[in-house]
Amino acid sequence: MKNLLLLSFTILFKTTIYAQPVKYETRATDITTFDTFDLRDEVLEGTSYIQNEFLLANIENYDKPVFLKYNAFQDQMEIIRDKIYFIPKKIGLSITFKETNFTYKVFSFEVKNNNNLVFLKVLQDGLRIVLLLQEKIIFVEETKPKTGYKEYEAPRLKRIKDKLFYSKENNIALEMPKNKKDILSIFSNNLLEVKSFVKTNKLNIKNKKDLIKVVEYYNTLR
Repeated sequence: MKNLLLLSFTILFKTTIYAQPVKYETRATDITTFDTFDLRDEVLEGTSYIQNEFLLANIENYDKPVFLKYNAFQDQMEIIRDKIYFIPKKIGLSITFKETNFTYKVFSFEVKNNNNLVFLKVLQDGLRIVLLLQEKIIFVEETKPKTGYKEYEAPRLKRIKDKLFYSKENNIALEMPKNKKDILSIFSNNLLEVKSFVKTNKLNIKNKKDLIKVVEYYNTLR
């Protein structure tokens, strides 16, 4: 199983390198001409996808809707043609699913001093700040019982807790702080107004739904 995973990751890594076009204008010819690699076998449980079916979506600067689905395990948008392909990532690329009205956008995110391009769901968009959500699925190794009291657990794909991010400029994503003081510091340009808005409306700034309201309000300020 481990060898299968290693091989799949190696192939995927190579295809990602050679698939990126020098100039990206969201043409059909820019779509990656490599198959995706499904790591599931008869014993691997779970799914790579947030929604399993392909849904009609609009790709920014592309002239017609296409059927896509988001692979949260490999962080790729898949398009179905004669086979299944990846949409190449380009910073700022925006994709909106027509049925759900969910928008995913490509942002730059620094991990261990390396800038990675990631798809993040847009929760609230504005000129001053964009509130984002990372939906992620990970691979969990099989668990073999060490005693007779525990059962064998097959290897699986598991969705982990969503993470909040925000972006202020240049499509650079930063992870949302955990504590209230640090979250408020993001709105330092209008801190008094934001504090007053939170207090008046009895909002919990650490709550996702309330934070969406705060970001929406902040984007109206000048």
